[in-house]
Amino acid sequence: MSASSVWLELEQVEKRLCIVTAEQLGLGLDEVKPENRLIEDLNCDSLDLIELIMETEDEFGITIPDTPKTAVGKLIFTHQPFRIRDLAEFAFLIQGTGAPVRSGWRKMPVGLLPPPESGFTQLGGTINADELDQAALYEKLDAASELPMFRRKTDGMVCVQVPAASVLVGNDDADAHHDEGPCHSVTLSPFLIDIEPVSVTAFLPVPQFDRSAETRHRNVDHSFAR
Repeated sequence: MSASSVWLELEQVEKRLCIVTAEQLGLGLDEVKPENRLIEDLNCDSLDLIELIMETEDEFGITIPDTPKTAVGKLIFTHQPFRIRDLAEFAFLIQGTGAPVRSGWRKMPVGLLPPPESGFTQLGGTINADELDQAALYEKLDAASELPMFRRKTDGMVCVQVPAASVLVGNDDADAHHDEGPCHSVTLSPFLIDIEPVSVTAFLPVPQFDRSAETRHRNVDHSFAR
Protein backbone atom coordinates (compact mmCIF):
# COMPACT_ATOMS: atom_id res chain seq x y z
CA MET A 1 0.00 0.00 0.00
CA SER A 2 1.41 3.41 -0.94
CA ALA A 3 1.45 6.46 1.28
CA SER A 4 -2.06 7.74 1.92
CA SER A 5 -2.94 11.24 0.73
CA VAL A 6 -5.56 11.53 3.49
CA TRP A 7 -4.25 12.69 6.85
CA LEU A 8 -5.95 10.77 9.65
CA GLU A 9 -6.67 12.09 13.10
CA LEU A 10 -5.16 10.23 16.06
CA GLU A 11 -8.58 8.98 17.13
CA GLN A 12 -9.14 7.51 13.65
CA VAL A 13 -5.75 5.78 13.73
CA GLU A 14 -6.49 4.28 17.14
CA LYS A 15 -9.87 2.97 15.99
CA ARG A 16 -8.46 1.36 12.85
CA LEU A 17 -5.49 -0.07 14.72
CA CYS A 18 -7.82 -1.72 17.22
CA ILE A 19 -9.52 -3.47 14.30
CA VAL A 20 -6.16 -4.57 12.87
CA THR A 21 -5.04 -5.85 16.29
CA ALA A 22 -8.24 -7.81 16.85
CA GLU A 23 -7.94 -9.47 13.44
CA GLN A 24 -4.25 -10.20 13.90
CA LEU A 25 -4.62 -11.76 17.36
CA GLY A 26 -7.93 -13.49 16.69
CA LEU A 27 -9.82 -11.46 19.28
CA GLY A 28 -13.26 -9.90 19.32
CA LEU A 29 -13.39 -6.19 18.58
CA ASP A 30 -14.99 -5.58 21.96
CA GLU A 31 -11.90 -7.10 23.63
CA VAL A 32 -9.46 -4.61 22.10
CA LYS A 33 -9.22 -1.03 23.34
CA PRO A 34 -6.59 1.68 22.74
CA GLU A 35 -5.52 1.51 26.38
CA ASN A 36 -4.86 -2.25 26.24
CA ARG A 37 -1.30 -3.32 27.00
CA LEU A 38 -0.07 -5.49 24.15
CA ILE A 39 1.83 -7.97 26.30
CA GLU A 40 0.09 -7.93 29.66
CA ASP A 41 -3.52 -7.60 28.47
CA LEU A 42 -3.51 -9.18 25.00
CA ASN A 43 -0.78 -11.81 25.54
CA CYS A 44 1.05 -10.57 22.46
CA ASP A 45 4.40 -12.36 22.07
CA SER A 46 7.39 -11.20 20.02
CA LEU A 47 6.21 -12.87 16.81
CA ASP A 48 2.72 -11.46 17.23
CA LEU A 49 4.22 -8.00 17.72
CA ILE A 50 6.30 -8.26 14.53
CA GLU A 51 3.24 -9.31 12.54
CA LEU A 52 1.19 -6.52 14.10
CA ILE A 53 3.78 -3.91 13.16
CA MET A 54 3.85 -5.19 9.57
CA GLU A 55 0.06 -5.15 9.37
CA THR A 56 0.11 -1.61 10.76
CA GLU A 57 2.52 -0.57 8.00
CA ASP A 58 0.25 -2.07 5.35
CA GLU A 59 -2.91 -0.59 6.86
CA PHE A 60 -1.66 3.00 7.05
CA GLY A 61 0.90 3.01 4.24
CA ILE A 62 3.80 3.80 6.56
CA THR A 63 7.25 2.45 7.34
CA ILE A 64 8.05 1.75 10.98
CA PRO A 65 11.86 1.62 11.30
CA ASP A 66 13.54 -1.19 13.22
CA THR A 67 15.30 1.47 15.30
CA PRO A 68 13.45 4.80 15.56
CA LYS A 69 15.76 7.71 14.68
CA THR A 70 13.79 10.50 16.33
CA ALA A 71 13.62 11.23 20.03
CA VAL A 72 9.84 10.99 19.92
CA GLY A 73 9.97 7.57 18.25
CA LYS A 74 12.47 6.29 20.80
CA LEU A 75 10.34 7.61 23.63
CA ILE A 76 7.19 5.93 22.32
CA PHE A 77 8.77 2.52 21.70
CA THR A 78 10.54 2.44 25.06
CA HIS A 79 7.35 3.32 26.92
CA GLN A 80 6.41 0.69 29.46
CA PRO A 81 3.91 -0.81 29.36
CA PHE A 82 3.55 -0.59 25.58
CA ARG A 83 -0.09 -0.04 24.62
CA ILE A 84 -2.06 0.00 21.38
CA ARG A 85 -2.35 3.75 21.88
CA ASP A 86 1.46 4.07 21.76
CA LEU A 87 1.71 2.25 18.43
CA ALA A 88 -1.19 4.30 17.09
CA GLU A 89 0.54 7.53 18.15
CA PHE A 90 3.71 6.59 16.28
CA ALA A 91 1.70 5.57 13.19
CA PHE A 92 -0.09 8.93 13.40
CA LEU A 93 3.20 10.86 13.52
CA ILE A 94 4.85 9.11 10.55
CA GLN A 95 1.93 9.25 8.12
CA GLY A 96 3.07 9.74 4.57
CA THR A 97 6.29 7.71 4.80
CA GLY A 98 4.95 4.96 2.52
CA ALA A 99 4.76 1.24 3.21
CA PRO A 100 7.94 -0.82 2.70
CA VAL A 101 8.28 -2.89 -0.46
CA ARG A 102 8.53 -6.53 0.53
CA SER A 103 9.73 -9.41 -1.59
CA GLY A 104 6.63 -11.51 -1.01
CA TRP A 105 8.05 -13.78 1.67
CA ARG A 106 4.94 -13.36 3.79
CA LYS A 107 2.96 -16.30 2.51
CA MET A 108 0.27 -18.45 3.95
CA PRO A 109 1.73 -21.34 5.94
CA VAL A 110 2.02 -24.52 3.95
CA GLY A 111 -0.26 -27.18 5.34
CA LEU A 112 1.24 -30.46 6.42
CA LEU A 113 0.65 -33.42 4.16
CA PRO A 114 -1.76 -35.92 5.68
CA PRO A 115 0.12 -38.83 7.25
CA PRO A 116 -0.07 -42.16 5.44
CA GLU A 117 -2.79 -44.38 6.80
CA SER A 118 -2.02 -47.96 7.68
CA GLY A 119 -4.05 -50.60 9.38
CA PHE A 120 -3.18 -52.15 12.70
CA THR A 121 -3.12 -55.80 13.58
CA GLN A 122 -4.18 -55.76 17.22
CA LEU A 123 -7.51 -57.28 18.03
CA GLY A 124 -10.00 -56.20 20.65
CA GLY A 125 -11.59 -58.13 23.49
CA THR A 126 -10.10 -60.09 26.36
CA ILE A 127 -8.93 -63.65 26.88
CA ASN A 128 -9.32 -65.88 29.90
CA ALA A 129 -7.34 -68.85 31.15
CA ASP A 130 -9.67 -71.47 29.60
CA GLU A 131 -9.37 -69.96 26.13
CA LEU A 132 -5.61 -69.77 26.50
CA ASP A 133 -5.40 -73.47 27.39
CA GLN A 134 -7.54 -74.52 24.41
CA ALA A 135 -5.71 -72.61 21.68
CA ALA A 136 -2.14 -72.27 20.49
CA LEU A 137 -0.71 -68.92 21.48
CA TYR A 138 0.73 -68.14 18.03
CA GLU A 139 -0.75 -68.61 14.58
CA LYS A 140 1.72 -68.85 11.69
CA LEU A 141 1.07 -66.38 8.89
CA ASP A 142 1.62 -66.94 5.19
CA ALA A 143 3.34 -63.59 4.79
CA ALA A 144 5.75 -62.69 2.00
CA SER A 145 8.67 -62.19 4.34
CA GLU A 146 12.18 -63.59 4.52
CA LEU A 147 11.58 -64.36 8.21
CA PRO A 148 8.71 -66.43 9.66
CA MET A 149 5.81 -64.34 10.92
CA PHE A 150 3.16 -65.17 13.52
CA ARG A 151 0.06 -63.62 15.01
CA ARG A 152 -0.28 -63.71 18.79
CA LYS A 153 -3.85 -64.75 19.49
CA THR A 154 -4.17 -62.95 22.80
CA ASP A 155 -4.03 -59.48 21.24
CA GLY A 156 -3.59 -60.03 17.50
CA MET A 157 -0.07 -58.61 17.45
CA VAL A 158 2.02 -59.69 14.46
CA CYS A 159 5.45 -60.98 15.45
CA VAL A 160 8.52 -61.90 13.46
CA GLN A 161 10.81 -64.77 14.41
CA VAL A 162 14.39 -63.64 14.85
CA PRO A 163 16.66 -66.57 13.90
CA ALA A 164 19.22 -68.12 16.23
CA ALA A 165 22.70 -66.66 16.10
CA SER A 166 26.04 -66.69 17.87
CA VAL A 167 27.38 -63.29 18.85
CA LEU A 168 30.51 -62.03 20.58
CA VAL A 169 29.87 -60.04 23.75
CA GLY A 170 32.07 -58.55 26.43
CA ASN A 171 35.15 -56.36 26.39
CA ASP A 172 38.76 -57.24 27.19
CA ASP A 173 40.16 -53.72 26.80
CA ALA A 174 42.24 -52.35 29.65
CA ASP A 175 39.82 -49.47 30.23
CA ALA A 176 36.71 -51.70 30.22
CA HIS A 177 34.45 -51.80 33.25
CA HIS A 178 34.90 -54.76 35.57
CA ASP A 179 31.51 -56.22 34.60
CA GLU A 180 32.18 -56.08 30.84
CA GLY A 181 34.65 -58.96 30.62
CA PRO A 182 35.67 -61.42 29.63
CA CYS A 183 34.96 -61.34 25.90
CA HIS A 184 33.04 -64.50 25.01
CA SER A 185 30.65 -66.02 22.51
CA VAL A 186 26.94 -66.31 23.26
CA THR A 187 24.39 -68.32 21.30
CA LEU A 188 20.87 -66.91 21.21
CA SER A 189 17.90 -69.16 20.52
CA PRO A 190 15.27 -67.99 18.02
CA PHE A 191 12.68 -65.68 19.55
CA LEU A 192 9.63 -63.67 18.57
CA ILE A 193 9.48 -59.89 18.62
CA ASP A 194 6.52 -57.60 17.98
CA ILE A 195 6.81 -55.67 14.73
CA GLU A 196 4.73 -52.66 15.74
CA PRO A 197 3.80 -50.69 18.89
CA VAL A 198 0.91 -51.96 20.96
CA SER A 199 -2.23 -49.90 20.48
CA VAL A 200 -4.18 -48.55 23.44
CA THR A 201 -7.10 -50.79 22.50
CA ALA A 202 -4.91 -53.87 22.64
CA PHE A 203 -3.11 -52.82 25.81
CA LEU A 204 -6.15 -52.01 27.94
CA PRO A 205 -7.39 -55.62 28.31
CA VAL A 206 -3.97 -56.79 29.57
CA PRO A 207 -4.55 -55.85 33.24
CA GLN A 208 -7.74 -57.91 33.14
CA PHE A 209 -5.79 -61.19 32.85
CA ASP A 210 -5.89 -63.23 36.01
CA ARG A 211 -2.46 -64.12 37.36
CA SER A 212 -2.64 -67.81 36.41
CA ALA A 213 -3.45 -66.95 32.80
CA GLU A 214 -0.67 -64.39 32.73
CA THR A 215 1.83 -66.96 34.04
CA ARG A 216 0.78 -69.56 31.45
CA HIS A 217 0.97 -66.88 28.76
CA ARG A 218 4.55 -66.08 29.75
CA ASN A 219 5.57 -69.73 29.95
CA VAL A 220 4.19 -70.53 26.50
CA ASP A 221 5.94 -67.48 25.05
CA HIS A 222 9.29 -68.49 26.52
CA SER A 223 8.96 -72.12 25.56
CA PHE A 224 8.34 -71.05 21.97
CA ALA A 225 11.48 -68.94 22.01
CA ARG A 226 13.54 -71.89 23.17
